[in-house]
Amino acid sequence: MLRDLQSQLRDPAMQQEFQEREMALFTVVAGRGHRAGVPMTPAQTNGLLVALSAAADGPAQVFLIGKDGGVKLREGGDRVSLPAIYTLIDGMPMRRR
Repeated sequence: MLRDLQSQLRDPAMQQEFQEREMALFTVVAGRGHRAGVPMTPAQTNGLLVALSAAADGPAQVFLIGKDGGVKLREGGDRVSLPAIYTLIDGMPMRRR
């Protein structure tokens, strides 16, 4: 899932849409957290996992967190569709303003 997401983000158009929506990519792999490629402290990583009710050794998941802090999407599986996530974001009240 992470490789698929990273592959999509290598596309300049996808990267531009990601930035236009003011998104941030957090990853946790093997218990190590990163925000936009920058390492997080163990405490920050643990706080993120606790807030999302996720386990570091659990299955791969994608979470979309709204600007209000609410979980808008929780999805597992092998693939993630950035265009589908962008469509979901574009339908949110904060985005339509």
